[in-house]
Amino acid sequence: MSNKVKRDANEDGLVYKTLESIIKKAAVPVDPVEQAVNPLQQLKDKSCPSCQCAVGEAHSPGCDRERCASCGGQRISCGCSTETAGIPWAGEAHGKADCRRLGFYSKPKSSNPRDGWVTCDKNDPEAREDLNRLFSHCKWNKKTQRFELI
Repeated sequence: MSNKVKRDANEDGLVYKTLESIIKKAAVPVDPVEQAVNPLQQLKDKSCPSCQCAVGEAHSPGCDRERCASCGGQRISCGCSTETAGIPWAGEAHGKADCRRLGFYSKPKSSNPRDGWVTCDKNDPEAREDLNRLFSHCKWNKKTQRFELI
């Protein structure tokens, strides 16, 4: 596996980022025991569930998990130019790292999933990253490649 991935194209040419910088930006939680043995191995093993690309690699053409670097939306349906670069796989669903950074968490309202979800603290044992809140309260920032509060 190459240690460099195509990140985005601009008028100056191609910009590359190392696999380690992509993994660091993703901020995916890692098991401390596994990290002590091999710091990057746990993340490298989290391949895309749709196209099986490794962390830091480009998705296969047409992968439904690939995100557009321009708008942050699903690349296969966003409507941006097909020349727009996709975001390499980070080892987890798009937006989860931003939820953790912004403190967006929710949990089931009750044991019945039809009752919906409620906002909660990150330390709640049932806390999950709240992607619905992220997508409704934030906008994709093309320059920083992350969601920002509106």
